Amino acid sequence: MFGFVEWTLSQVSIDSEKIAELPSFIPITTGHRLLFILVVLSAGFCEEIIYRGYAITRGIELGLYKWVALVPAAISFVFIHGLAGYYFFWMYFIVGLIFGVIFVYSKRLLPNIVLHLFLDLLVMLTMLGSIEQ
Repeated sequence: MFGFVEWTLSQVSIDSEKIAELPSFIPITTGHRLLFILVVLSAGFCEEIIYRGYAITRGIELGLYKWVALVPAAISFVFIHGLAGYYFFWMYFIVGLIFGVIFVYSKRLLPNIVLHLFLDLLVMLTMLGSIEQ
């Protein structure tokens, strides 16, 4: 994964003036990108365990219909994303519902973890692509 990110970034040139205008959480150096990938791996893994594996399962155990249990899990998924969740509420909510549907149908967390990882890496590459010269 790290090799793929580094190879992808070696194919573009980055405008240092544009990068100076962006927030400091943009992973610029190789070390930053490695740390970002580790955070992405752990965040996607942990969020799927909490919001799909635990929240939906617990909602069903408490007597909620399985499709109704998706809603509080998706709403809490929105709020864990802070200001991004506030500004992009519906996007995070819909993604949370989609992840919930995948979990309910598959009865497994692995597809969600892989999809979450892919989406987070896509966001990282998109952020870095926005600073291309």
